[in-house]
Amino acid sequence: MGKPFLDFYSSRKIIPVRQDISDLDLHFQKRSALYRHLGMPPAVFKERRVLEFGPGSGDDAVHTSTLNPALYVLVDGNPYSVNAVREKIDKGAIVADKLECIESEIFNFSDDRLFDVVTCEGVVPGQENTADFLRHISSFVDVDGIVMLTTHSPTSLLAEICRRMIKPLFAKAYPNPEEELKRLVEFFTPDLDSLQGMTRIYEDWVLDTIVHPWKREVVFTIPDAIDALDENFDALGTSPSFSQDWRWYKAVPQDTLGVNGHVRAEYNKWSAYFLDYRVEPGKALDFCSKTLEESCADIHNLHIDIWEADNIGALPVFLGKLSDVADTIATDMAPTAVSIGDYIDGMQGLINGNFGADFGNFRPWFGRGMQYISLMRRPLKTG
Repeated sequence: MGKPFLDFYSSRKIIPVRQDISDLDLHFQKRSALYRHLGMPPAVFKERRVLEFGPGSGDDAVHTSTLNPALYVLVDGNPYSVNAVREKIDKGAIVADKLECIESEIFNFSDDRLFDVVTCEGVVPGQENTADFLRHISSFVDVDGIVMLTTHSPTSLLAEICRRMIKPLFAKAYPNPEEELKRLVEFFTPDLDSLQGMTRIYEDWVLDTIVHPWKREVVFTIPDAIDALDENFDALGTSPSFSQDWRWYKAVPQDTLGVNGHVRAEYNKWSAYFLDYRVEPGKALDFCSKTLEESCADIHNLHIDIWEADNIGALPVFLGKLSDVADTIATDMAPTAVSIGDYIDGMQGLINGNFGADFGNFRPWFGRGMQYISLMRRPLKTG
């Protein structure tokens, strides 16, 4: 079985997830906001057992360690990540009462201990056996404990999928990998400059998002995560916090939807808004969110086919499907439709060899990135 992230990162001797945390207070505020969305205030971590899978360069662990876990275990299969984390430990940037940094492939990791909190960010989507991978990491969660992970919807990935389709054209124009990377970073700098709050190193973003060969399984949604863990876990929180629950709490146990079914229903209602972070959720849409998600999933699968076969000749088909999406959302999401139209014009220029083609209003279009979900292991039944 392949190791999608580990194989790519190790082959290039990279950790393409570094963040600029020079403003440590701001970094901590962002992480605190995320944990609040997920129903994980500092008390969840204080004097608790915490296991983090895939800490990368350890930037997020710097914050989590300040929440005073009694035990903090970090597991990563990339030796370059492990070295970066251990360097932060040596410098005192990551501190806990008891701290362990273990080099191990996540799917092969074993431990007799159970943990109160298990986190795994930016790792689960894209694994070859995604649901099994998630069930493995959640097996280390104690009763009443929490697992937190990131997911991707096809709508949230559409803007990135569009950007990834630029890469095959650059690869042909710049066959030297170092030159190709340099040109791609230059090309996408205006896009990344438009993102308020962007903290990742631009070269890392290009390597991880544009150059990295994705698997189809990079689409792994919040409902997919719920389905994988439905037997033992209930959804706790999400970021973005899209789920509204107006049910009387006393009626929830008798509701056939339960907790997980309700979150699934809310997801199907709101997932269209993952398409563009600039569009604020509001009125009911004139189109079906689930239908839009299916269209975006179809485009995602086509982009994988084009990548795997290096079939640039299929780009017009790809652009045609994008045009259909733009038509669907034109009334409710006009800025996104304009961005898609400008992207199509720019791509046609690139296909014709114009690497200075104008991409106009495509540049600031990004989806709502990764979606986070926390789930709590159900207590043992009484009686």
